[in-house]
Amino acid sequence: MFDGLSPGTYAVRYVCGAEGTYTATVRLRGEHVRGSPVTLTCFKNVAALAEQEIDRRLASTVASLRQGVGQARQLHRALQAESASLAAFIPVLVRPVSPALAPQIAQRRLCLL
Repeated sequence: MFDGLSPGTYAVRYVCGAEGTYTATVRLRGEHVRGSPVTLTCFKNVAALAEQEIDRRLASTVASLRQGVGQARQLHRALQAESASLAAFIPVLVRPVSPALAPQIAQRRLCLL
C-alpha cells in the first residue's frame, strides 16, 4: 500500500505473512529508489524481541558499570599508596606545631619553596 505524503515522498506499508527475512525492492519507472533493495526481518512476537533487546542492553550496561567500579578500585588503591608515601608531610600540615618546632618547620618551608 502506498500513501502520498508530499510531492516525491511516499510511505510504504507491508504486512509479512510469516516470520523471516525478506528483501523489499521499490522501483520508480523501473529504477530502484534510494535505499532499495532493503533487507527486512519480520517477527511474530515483537514483545519477546523487545525483551531480548532490553536484556542485551542491560547486560552491556552492567558490564560497563563493573568495569568502571574495577577502575575506581584501582585508582583508590593507587591513591592510598601515594598517600602513604606522603604521610610524613601530613602531620606537619594538619597537627598543631609545638612552639619548639616552629622555627625548624619554617626553615623547611623556606627550603621547599
